[in-house]
Amino acid sequence: MRIEATPPRKGRQGVVVRSRELVEKYARSSNQPFVSHDAGGVVPVLATSVPSLQLTEVSLTNFCLFKEARATFHQDPERPICIIEAQNGHGKSTFLRALHFALYGANRTQLVDYLHHYAEPPTARMEVVLKFQSHRGQVVLKRKAELDSTSGGWEAASTPDLTISIGTVDDGETLHESDAEEWVDMYLPKSIMDFFCFDAENSLVNDMAQGAASNKLVAEALESVLGVTTIRTIAERCQKIRREWEREEEDSDSLTPKAAQAELANIESQQDSVKRKLESFHREKEELKEDHRRLVQRIESFLARFDPAAEGERQLLRERLLEVEKELQQWEDSQEELVGFILPLQILDGLLQETIAEAQVQREFELSDERVKGLHSALKAVARLAVQEKIPWVEEPMPTEEAILARLTEEIHAPEVKEEEAPTLSEREIYELEALLKRSHAASPVVEQVDKVRQLRSQKVELEHKCQSRRSTGAHQEMMEEHRLLMDRKEDSVSRLAVIEERIANLALRQEELRREHQEATSELKSARKAEKRLKARKAKIKLARGAAKVLEEFTIKLRSLRVETLEREASELFRRITNKPELYNTISFDRQTLHYQLLDHEGHPVPLRRSTGEKAVLAMAVVHGLQKASGRSLPLIVEAPLKPLDPVHTTGVLTHFFANHTGQSILLLKPSELPATMAPTVAPKVGQKIVLKRPEPNKDLSVLVEEKVAP
Repeated sequence: MRIEATPPRKGRQGVVVRSRELVEKYARSSNQPFVSHDAGGVVPVLATSVPSLQLTEVSLTNFCLFKEARATFHQDPERPICIIEAQNGHGKSTFLRALHFALYGANRTQLVDYLHHYAEPPTARMEVVLKFQSHRGQVVLKRKAELDSTSGGWEAASTPDLTISIGTVDDGETLHESDAEEWVDMYLPKSIMDFFCFDAENSLVNDMAQGAASNKLVAEALESVLGVTTIRTIAERCQKIRREWEREEEDSDSLTPKAAQAELANIESQQDSVKRKLESFHREKEELKEDHRRLVQRIESFLARFDPAAEGERQLLRERLLEVEKELQQWEDSQEELVGFILPLQILDGLLQETIAEAQVQREFELSDERVKGLHSALKAVARLAVQEKIPWVEEPMPTEEAILARLTEEIHAPEVKEEEAPTLSEREIYELEALLKRSHAASPVVEQVDKVRQLRSQKVELEHKCQSRRSTGAHQEMMEEHRLLMDRKEDSVSRLAVIEERIANLALRQEELRREHQEATSELKSARKAEKRLKARKAKIKLARGAAKVLEEFTIKLRSLRVETLEREASELFRRITNKPELYNTISFDRQTLHYQLLDHEGHPVPLRRSTGEKAVLAMAVVHGLQKASGRSLPLIVEAPLKPLDPVHTTGVLTHFFANHTGQSILLLKPSELPATMAPTVAPKVGQKIVLKRPEPNKDLSVLVEEKVAP
């Protein structure tokens, strides 16, 4: 595990921490990625890359009291202190505020407040440029904002824009906007700069000096400076990554390779079964085709000896003969009724109508002998003609004339000839005669019926002759039966072939479905194996992330302990040197968990923190010194009014033991009265530069930076 101070992404406290990428990288490359280099074998070595930065120049444009101002800071390791001296209201706090604006920006309201009092409308550009010297060369940090007054008052036209140039023109890079902000958060985070660039009277350092170390913000700032926050952030991210991977593992619903393999084996078993059935059906189909081929050959051979068409013709003749016989019977029955009943009525039609007419007039009358005799004469004439075959008669053999006469007389109810009395007709007899006449009128002509009967009899004789000429022998009947059986077998063979082909087609479809299912199952098996590999890798990552979090937690504890020890040692040593009560105070002790601190005497007893303002300021300087040493950072120390609440003894101690011995750059913003003349010789050997803030025009709120020479 390592902490990187390079892009692409920033950590909370200015160090880029690519936790996920590192954990995944180590999970792929090694089973034991956390190699210990310390004696305990528990804490891994974490390397940080924090550059050393020295402020070399500050340029101000249209910022508060400064129209155009620039301060250049010398780089002399032997004389690292630079004093910026100014009376109240000449720009010490403004200078400090300009540094914070350049580093961390401002909101739109603050931009209007920060604008130079005499900026010329309608537009103005406010700009602060900081130049640093680092191991990569010069770093130029420029933040600017555009304001306009077209609406009547000054308003910010845009948010402050930050640009950072690193290195030379030929060998360097330029960062804009978010990348530039990331660089600041990476190397000059506010939580750390609060202990390097502050107002001793009104800052986080002052809160800490006033006994507010238990304040949450102060504790977080202390952790940030000590580097604990970064490691804790990595540990929290490792835990978060572990939880995410565990959720992914819980949410995973993919098949296991075992289940996928079982499903694939089941499909393959079904494929084998379908394949065997197909092979069996194909064999059966070939056998049926061979049987059908032999059957067709047999039918062809049979047809060479037997013509079923002739038998079919005979069958048609027989059917036609039956139809003719049936029709002939119907016509013969009709002729019998016509000749035996209807024909006499038609012959006697006129006589019967006269009789009915007279009977309807008289109702009951006597028939004359002449009329009765005329009726009998007519009936005798019909009988004679029938015997002579001049009119058709249905009975065979032909009856006698007397028999025909008797039948006709009976059919029409003709009265007998009586000499004594005349016959009479009742109303009922008249009604029956009328009905008979109606039947005779509705009947077909006799000639037509006789012709139809003759025609049908002739057809019957002809058909009987044809059937007789085509009558089948016993052998012929057997061949017809054989032909029928052969044709039935052929039809059955075709039907069985159709069934077997349908089964083959269905099995082919099922085989195709199984093939697709097999492909899907094979794909699922591959996916399951990949998922299993991913699961194993994820489990390894989870184990690694859990181990990383545990190691980092242990490292956090040890790092906190080691750096708090450094903080206690350095702060206590400086405090003993600069306090005016060395016989009372011995140690500044910090709690390893809460970072609350307290003063201890030489016997290890707590000393109340309710000290004087000067003592609290000295205590704050000692703690700041310890934090700077414990953080391992070499950054400019820029403090406003560091000596204001101090007496001469404390002033001498702070100047000689703190600022003069500070390994990095120190810039002190002082009033002339804060540094007594008696102290100047003590500090002079460490002061390499002095800048005075002056107001060239007393009636204008305008300041300039003027550098004064210092004694060599």
